[in-house]
Amino acid sequence: MSHTNPPASGPGAADDHGGMGQPSAEALRLGYEPDGYHTASVISVPVLVIVFFVLAFGTTTVLFYFFSKSVAEPTTHPMAAERNGAPLNERMKRIGTGSEVDQPRLEPLRTRTGDNRAITRPEDPNGENPPYMHPEDNRADLARFPELFRLGWADKDHKFAHVPLNDVLAGQVPNLFPVQKAGSRPLTSQHLPTAANAGRGAEHSEAELPKLPAVPEAKHAEHKEEPKKEAPKDTKEVKK
Repeated sequence: MSHTNPPASGPGAADDHGGMGQPSAEALRLGYEPDGYHTASVISVPVLVIVFFVLAFGTTTVLFYFFSKSVAEPTTHPMAAERNGAPLNERMKRIGTGSEVDQPRLEPLRTRTGDNRAITRPEDPNGENPPYMHPEDNRADLARFPELFRLGWADKDHKFAHVPLNDVLAGQVPNLFPVQKAGSRPLTSQHLPTAANAGRGAEHSEAELPKLPAVPEAKHAEHKEEPKKEAPKDTKEVKK
């Protein structure tokens, strides 16, 4: 902030600095304009920022307190409201294989200390959180899943055998997954019912039913219905 004293207007008051007047006596004595700042003006800036922040925060807090009160929904079941009011960790522990909600819990749903959702809180050391799984963790190889690559008999009677996974994927195990011999052929793309043709297909498409296996004649004869025998007639004459 300049210490130059702006002079009053009048003749001789303007100089080559745009008419700001004569320099101060201190500047003439030193030969240059000294630099300095007004302490009160500099300190007042952060003070005003803090004051206006407090005012804004207090105002919004008061407004939310009076206008954001939740109204009780009359259709809410009281038992459901009580269950939803349980701590977050307790509600998430209901989800799990073999638990109340029998399904795997999603990886981001993790119980934390203090029933807090913030990730700054450490996880509960109870071992109930699901592990983070990555695609490479599920890759079947000999180091991670040696039981999938075993070769040999699985029982003493030699009825079941272990087949290595790499042989199965290479197609070296015939008849491992038998299929129906007389199965129906897949529909062509133009006859396949889709959303574009309203599920009807093109050109009067019809589903091709699989051919039923022929029944042998000998077995077919066994199931033939025998002719019904007529009831024997009463030969006794009716006496008149």
